[in-house]
Amino acid sequence: MDTQLIYQLRFLSDLTEGPNGNPLFVYTDIETKPDVPPQYRSRLATWDNGLHLLTQSEAKKPFWQGDYIYFLRKVDKASQLFRLPTNSGEAEQLTFFKAGVSNYKVSPDSSRIALLSQGDYQNKPDEAKIFDTWPVKYDQKGLLGPAAGLWLWQNGSSKPLYQPQQDIEDFIWNTEGSSLYLIMPGTAQEKWNGKQRAYALSLDRNLTELFGSTGPISGLQVLPDQSLIYLAHSWEHGGGTESKLYHRSPQGQTRLLAEGSFLNSINSDMRIGSAVQTPGLGPDGAIYVVVTQEGSARVLRVTLEGQSTFSTPTEESVLGYAFCGSDLFTLSEIFTSGTVLKKGNE
Repeated sequence: MDTQLIYQLRFLSDLTEGPNGNPLFVYTDIETKPDVPPQYRSRLATWDNGLHLLTQSEAKKPFWQGDYIYFLRKVDKASQLFRLPTNSGEAEQLTFFKAGVSNYKVSPDSSRIALLSQGDYQNKPDEAKIFDTWPVKYDQKGLLGPAAGLWLWQNGSSKPLYQPQQDIEDFIWNTEGSSLYLIMPGTAQEKWNGKQRAYALSLDRNLTELFGSTGPISGLQVLPDQSLIYLAHSWEHGGGTESKLYHRSPQGQTRLLAEGSFLNSINSDMRIGSAVQTPGLGPDGAIYVVVTQEGSARVLRVTLEGQSTFSTPTEESVLGYAFCGSDLFTLSEIFTSGTVLKKGNE
C-alpha cells in the first residue's frame, strides 16, 4: 500500500452525547511533519452537518454535562482530567496526580467528580517490591503497584474517598449523586477467577455489598427509579459462557431481560480508542445494548418487560452508540466504507 494512503486514515471512537444534541467523539488522524516520525493525534470533535474540532492537543474519554466537556489528557506521561467550557475559553486542568487518572465519573449535578487514581504513587524500577498475590505485572505496565483508589474532586481539590484492596473495575453515581456503585472482586482469588461483586459506597465511606461473587459483572447502569441494569454470568459453560442482561429492583429482586452474545465480537485491526457497547437507557425508557449475531454487531432495544427488537441493520457492525437528544447515533463498521458515524438509519 502507498505510504501516503496510510497517512490518510482517520479513526472515530469514544462516541457520546455532546452539547446541543450533537455527537461528541474522539477524532484520530496521523500527523506528519518534516524530519519528525509520523504519529497518531487524537482530538475532540463534534458533528453538526460537518466536523468541528474542539481541541488541537491530545484528548481522550470525553464526557459532556452542563457547561463543560470533560476529558483526559497526558501531562508529563500521566493522564490528567481537564474540562473545556462549552461556550468559549481554554481547557482547565483539574487533577495533578503523579500517577495520573485512569477513569472518572461526574456527579449528576456536576458539583463532584469521582476519580480513579493511584494518587502520587510512582513505580520505581530499581525499588524492591514484595508481592503475596497474583497477578504481579501486566504488559505495558510492568510490575503493579497498589490498587487505584477512589478520590473525590470538589471545589477545586481532590481528596481520598475509598482505598480498595482489589482493583475497581467500574463505578457509577446513583441518580441523586449521594453515593456510588462499584464493581470489583471481593478477594485476590476472585480476581484471578474472573469474579466480581457489586457494592454501594456512600460519601461517608460506608461500603455495602449488593450482589455477585459468581462471575463477571459489567455495564452497570442506574435507572431513574434507582433500579440497576447490568451484564453478568456465572461461568456456567466455562470460557464459552455468554453474559445475560439483568434488571435489579431497588428492593433487590433480579429479573432476566435478555440473552445473547452481548458486545461486539467482530474482529478488526482498524480501531483506535474505545466505545460504549454496554447497556444504556434510551429516551423512550427502553434499554439499548450491542449484541453480535450471525457476523454482525447490532444495537438491540430491550423493554423492561423483556421484549427485544433490533434498532440497526445487519449490513454494519456497531462499535459504539449514543443517544444525542432523542436521536440514536452509532459508530459503525461497513465493509465498503470503514468506520462511519451514523444518525439513526441514515
